[in-house]
Amino acid sequence: MGYLLIALWLLTRAQAPAATRPERLLGYGRSVQLQGAFLLVFDLAMWALLR
Repeated sequence: MGYLLIALWLLTRAQAPAATRPERLLGYGRSVQLQGAFLLVFDLAMWALLR
């Protein structure tokens, strides 16, 4: 969940008018969002298999 919250923060910050290099923040936000989503699905799958 932490990854997804940080990704949301980065994506929100990229849209701010005073953002420096918004394309970089947008790219970082999307990549962290993708990684967080994968880790969440992976953790849920492992939890379901091992419970």
